[in-house]
Amino acid sequence: MELQARLMRRSLIWVTLIAITLLALDIFDPYGDTSLFIRLAMVVAASVLAAGLIPGSYIHRAIDILLDRPNLGSPTLISIAAIAGPLLAVGVAAFGVYDRIYVLPNLIEEFELTFLDPQEARYNAAWYAAIGILSVLFLLSHLLDMARTRGSARTT
Repeated sequence: MELQARLMRRSLIWVTLIAITLLALDIFDPYGDTSLFIRLAMVVAASVLAAGLIPGSYIHRAIDILLDRPNLGSPTLISIAAIAGPLLAVGVAAFGVYDRIYVLPNLIEEFELTFLDPQEARYNAAWYAAIGILSVLFLLSHLLDMARTRGSARTT
């Protein structure tokens, strides 16, 4: 059950980091038409989320409350969700990077779409790559933790 608690904690932290990354995408988007007031509100929201990631802060206390429940749920379901979530995010991010680097610039040139900017496509590809890298790191940490736990269970 300790493995599932670690997987749940790490998954909830991963979701928070993805939310911060998506907010940062809109905050720093030089091609977006988001107003300054909305960008400042997103800065505040991202800052509150980032402050919650400090150990012992409100997000960790909320995770601890969730993990103190006597029945966390199905260990198999928790393990599948801990692997499937980041794996799905890696797939979507890889498709996003491919689309923004190869497909969209070719369509812009081929159909002479003057309302689309190839620089914006590259900017979005960088953010998709950041989400993909973050998801790969969490996916690898989940897989290594599961392998380490299964390996130690076999030796005892």
